[in-house]
Amino acid sequence: MRFIVAPAGVSVAGELTRDTNVAWQPVPGATRYKIHWRRNDKPAWTDDRQVAGATQLVLKEVSVDDHFFGVSAIGPNGAESIVTFAGRAPRR
Repeated sequence: MRFIVAPAGVSVAGELTRDTNVAWQPVPGATRYKIHWRRNDKPAWTDDRQVAGATQLVLKEVSVDDHFFGVSAIGPNGAESIVTFAGRAPRR
């Protein structure tokens, strides 16, 4: 099975609102993307949504203040990349 690279430039916006906008850069060869999220107090991804033909998604009633987000790319053969975390770069 051929691999696919993870999305770059994953970002979130929507502070102090009920909705979150998740955006990412397109991945060559990706046929769709999977947006993952979980509450801040959970250790693993609990929810996801797949989209095709888009590089952003608004998650209604999912607050950026209470959740972590990430995006993975899915290739035409079904191979899925690792999840790219949507957040600030680590401190150096």
